[in-house]
Amino acid sequence: MEQNVKLSAQSNVHISKVNKKTGNHEEFLGNNLITKTALIGLARFIYGDFSQNDTYVSASPYTPKYLGVGDGDTQTITVESTQLEHEIFNDELNPKRFLISSRQIKSTVNSPISEVTFRVYIQSDMLYETDIKEVGLFVTETGNTLWAGIKLDSPIHKGENDIIVI
Repeated sequence: MEQNVKLSAQSNVHISKVNKKTGNHEEFLGNNLITKTALIGLARFIYGDFSQNDTYVSASPYTPKYLGVGDGDTQTITVESTQLEHEIFNDELNPKRFLISSRQIKSTVNSPISEVTFRVYIQSDMLYETDIKEVGLFVTETGNTLWAGIKLDSPIHKGENDIIVI
C-alpha cells in the first residue's frame, strides 16, 4: 500500500507504520531539530572547509566568494532572491563584485554560537558619495547567484574619504 503524504511547514518528518498482518496503516508527522554538529558542518561548508574526500574544487560552485552592495529602496531579501534590487559597482563598464579578502570560522561543539565571518574592504577611492542600502554574499563575480543578503535598516553613506569594512 503506497500513500503520498505532503509535508508542510508544520512537519518535516514523516514516519509510516504498517501492520503486515492487519494492513493497518499509521502516519506520524513531526519536526526535527537541527543539532550543533549539523550547524558546525554547515558553517564549515560555507567557509569552504571540506574533508579530503570532498575537495574545495567540487564544492566551490556553491561556496560564497564575493560580496556585492546596492542602493535599492524597496525589495526585501527573501529565500527566492537571486540578486540585490539595484547592485552598484565601482566600475559600471566592468561590473564585478568585491572578492572576499578573508574568512574566519568560529565553531566548536561546546560553543553556543557557530559563526563564519567574511571580510571585504571597500577602499576610499571606490563607490564614494554612495548610499549603501543592501549587501549580498554571492557565489560568482557576476550573475544572479545571491547566497545571502541583508536590507539595511538605514543607509550607510560612503563619502570620498571613507573606507567600508564589511
